[in-house]
Amino acid sequence: MHRLTRSSADKTRAAILKTATALFAEHGYFGVSTNDIARASKIGQSLLYHHFKNKEGLWEAVRQNISAKFYKQHTIKYDPQLDLKTFITNTVITRFNFLKNNPNIFKIIYWQRFITKTKKLQITQNEYTNKWYDLLKNMQQLGKIRKDYSVEMIALLIRNTIHGAFDVALFTKQQSNICDKQKEYLKLVIDCLYNGLKTH
Repeated sequence: MHRLTRSSADKTRAAILKTATALFAEHGYFGVSTNDIARASKIGQSLLYHHFKNKEGLWEAVRQNISAKFYKQHTIKYDPQLDLKTFITNTVITRFNFLKNNPNIFKIIYWQRFITKTKKLQITQNEYTNKWYDLLKNMQQLGKIRKDYSVEMIALLIRNTIHGAFDVALFTKQQSNICDKQKEYLKLVIDCLYNGLKTH
């Protein structure tokens, strides 16, 4: 009986988390209340508070869930024999596919821009980011990436140029050729990053 109760509780918590993720993605942190989440989850607020202390705690759970999913699919491995063009291509395509297959995650990353003054609410990728910095520094030491740019700026450039592939002003679901347009954009991103970062 205890196992069934625990299983039921886990399912309820997972359902709340899934609903909260969808609502936060659609309306942002400040556009959603715990009452909205409880109602969409078809439960009472008291049950929601049984699983999550408050809205901030629920956001933190969403953040941790997103981070875990991100880290799981973005294991950083670098082969010193790999050429820069292949490295950039793999990086761009891998991150693009992840965000394309997880649209709510991309939306929440976008919404966090509006809560920069509330650090506790921001989605961070510190562990992943630090590994990225170490990898880029290693590539600089190997002479594969220019040293006149900091690894922080290089990582920012790579990340933000990939996000451009989801610009709603340019790439809308109504376009019959959206995939072709995104492929064209990603090819441009890869070429620009390669030409801008190579050492010679």
